[in-house]
Amino acid sequence: MRRDERDAKAMRSLQPP
Repeated sequence: MRRDERDAKAMRSLQPP
């Protein structure tokens, strides 16, 4: 499946907008 997409979402969630 797409693990990169999940990782990218988690990393973006950790970082502020």
